[in-house]
Order: sequence, then structure tokens, then C-alpha cells
Amino acid sequence: MRNRERSIELFCEEPFRLFFPIGLILGIIGVSLWPLYYAGLVTTYPGTAHARLLIEGFMASFIMGFLGTAGPRITSTRHFSRAELITLLTLNLLSAGLHFGGSSRVGDALFILCLVFFLFVIGKRFIQRKDSPPPNFALVGLGLVTGLAGTVLLAVFENEVYSAEY
Repeated sequence: MRNRERSIELFCEEPFRLFFPIGLILGIIGVSLWPLYYAGLVTTYPGTAHARLLIEGFMASFIMGFLGTAGPRITSTRHFSRAELITLLTLNLLSAGLHFGGSSRVGDALFILCLVFFLFVIGKRFIQRKDSPPPNFALVGLGLVTGLAGTVLLAVFENEVYSAEY
């Protein structure tokens, strides 16, 4: 039991150990949709699921893993709690699963919730900081906010994007 507790504590201290492998798996799944489609094993066009799995699954996992590890160290604040880590992981995987299953709008909604929660968790540490991050870290916040705005636009206007006659 002691090793299990230490493993969970290590994941909370260094979330990249959990998020990087998950991101890699989601990236492989997102890319493999194309060969599966052309082999006839996937019958629906995988363009939307592919894009969402790579951006909201693969990239987001690496971003949350990196910032979840580096953020608390740069700001000299506490690492993620077990509840924060489990919540982020659950929302990330549920969102990816919904995208894989073809429910893009619900997947986007869960990803929005995941990003908002991540911004809350990282923002809380930024407010409590003992050290300030480098000035160029303002771009990290800007990137997260624009990612949130883009996902909101995707979720709201999903049907309009794909309704045009081609």
C-alpha cells in the first residue's frame, strides 16, 4: 500500500508522468483513424475526430502535463492535489472518448470544462506564488485563453461549419 500511495504522490508532483503517455496514446489513436478508415474498419469520415483527438487530446495532455509539473515549481507553490489531478485526467479522457465516439459537441463541452478547471488550478497557484514566472510566460496564459475561446466557438457553431454544400 505504501508504494501505491507514493506512486499517486509522484503523479501529483509530476503530472507529466501520467499525461505524457496518455497524450501519446491519444495521438496514436487520432492518427490511426485514417488507416482504419481507408481499410474500411471505420465507416465514418474521421476528419473531425482526428482533429479533436490531436488538439484536445494529444496536445492538451502534453500542455497539462508540462504546466502541471513546471507551474508549481516556477511559482514555488504546492503541486496538484489528488482531486485536482483525477478531475483533470477524467475530463481529458472523457472528452477524448466522446470525440472518438463521434460526439464532438459534448466532447468539446467537456474539454471546455477541463480547460476552465485547469485555468482555475493553475491560476490559483499563480495568485499564491512566491516567485514570479519569466515574463514570456504571459504567452502561456494567452494560449490557454485562446484555446478556450476556440473550443467554445467550435462547440457553439459545430453544425454551421459542416452544413455548407460543397
